[in-house]
Amino acid sequence: MRLESSCALITPTIASADVPLPDRAAELAAVLGGGVSDTAVPPPLFGPHGLDHPRGIVVTLQGNLGSGRGVLIRALAGQLERRVIMLDGARLRHLPAAVAADVIDAACGEVAACGELLAIRNAHELALPTSPAAPALARAIGVHAAVVILVVADDQPLAPELESLIVFRHLHEIRPQSVDAAHLWLLNLPMTTELDSGLDLDGFARSLHLTPVQIRAAARSAVLTGGDRPLGAAQLDAAARAQLTQGIGRLAEVQAATFTLADLVLPDEQRSQVEDIISAARNRDLVLRRWGLRRTIKRGLSITCLFDGTPGTGKTLAGEVIACELGLQMLRINVASIVDKYIGETEKNLTRIFEQARPDTTLLLFDEADSLFTKRTEVTHANDRYSNMNVNVLLQLIERFEGTAILTTNLKKGLDTAFERRLTFKITFTRPDVAQRRAIWQIMLPPSVPTAEAIDYDRLARLDLSGGEIKNAVLRAAYAAAREQSELWMRHLTAASAQEAASTGRVYFDQSTS
Repeated sequence: MRLESSCALITPTIASADVPLPDRAAELAAVLGGGVSDTAVPPPLFGPHGLDHPRGIVVTLQGNLGSGRGVLIRALAGQLERRVIMLDGARLRHLPAAVAADVIDAACGEVAACGELLAIRNAHELALPTSPAAPALARAIGVHAAVVILVVADDQPLAPELESLIVFRHLHEIRPQSVDAAHLWLLNLPMTTELDSGLDLDGFARSLHLTPVQIRAAARSAVLTGGDRPLGAAQLDAAARAQLTQGIGRLAEVQAATFTLADLVLPDEQRSQVEDIISAARNRDLVLRRWGLRRTIKRGLSITCLFDGTPGTGKTLAGEVIACELGLQMLRINVASIVDKYIGETEKNLTRIFEQARPDTTLLLFDEADSLFTKRTEVTHANDRYSNMNVNVLLQLIERFEGTAILTTNLKKGLDTAFERRLTFKITFTRPDVAQRRAIWQIMLPPSVPTAEAIDYDRLARLDLSGGEIKNAVLRAAYAAAREQSELWMRHLTAASAQEAASTGRVYFDQSTS
């Protein structure tokens, strides 16, 4: 009776063939299959040499909230044709210790007798070394031939009694570039849903990287708001983007990252550093999980970057390139809306952002974040104390974050030294030289732009403009030509360059006319 009120019995209706899963999920399926196949004849408590031999086994399933761990359990159970008993560690924690131990023992005995799987959500509530229920859980698994899946969010050390029972650890990260993302959308749309004939569902699904839970919510929202019309890209896009910023609101905006390394013009040294960041993010799982460094290095596991340099030198563009190359959405943080005049609100805003950010789907970009990490000062006024608190909170959040975060600044000299130590990569962006300016002009003026004469890129490259200023000059020139209803002439480009230089207080000097 206690078991019935504390758990749910699930009969899966899907199998792994119905759900796109990472390749490593097959290894987990093999381990679970081997475990349940032995339940008909429980193994002895002691081996042939008298060694203690627990009957049950434990696997851990680690992943972020919304990464699809529940779907994975149901799919693997469906493949094995086994039912699942689902326990919630958070609910058991509130029960008296004797009652919780009784429920755990009954659940382990049930799955062992019936050849089922026992999955424990929020397992950290029961399995950490400080949990009073950990010994009871380990004892029940050891006595019964139970196959137990501990569902956790972090790779925290568990109670020693449970660590000795773990035979497999699975880090579950579903990312649209590694699975059929379009299939995830189809699974979550009603079978009666009609899709617009012009919708490229595969292309759309890969353009916005959502977790399985976010896809489920976005699909339902799109269906509810779509009415009787066929669902098109506009409705799906609006529903999907709402999920990416859910809970963040005005604090950030999602930007589609479309620029690649081919669009980035930097000196060789800075470009190599950007490539190092991309490589580090791609190999993060290999280094931390497979090589085991996660167990020896507990903090500062994120890929944190500081981009400093004068405005227009490519800091934000480099962030977009990194996001695009990694297949992530860029979450651009509105620093002005984070910093609040009311005490404690800035810390709350920062916490909201890091709680909502998905390391496997989003890249955080704090643009012009000088006010967030200025040097801590001696406390002489109340404002000094709260300014220091902002830096301390950001330091703690950065250390716990397990994704990629980029902070840009024009004032590196104001950076707090403790904050700087926690940054993995630091790149200084400089103004482009003549060769780089020529390349930027060529990228900014594609063949589709109607020109009345050959563009003299060498002449334009001699103008001392940053990449951002070149972009502004191209737009100014194009709008001027459009106003005259003419093609683009060199005079439009040189005039726009002069205006752009003057807007920053510099004197325009075209050497070709001297």
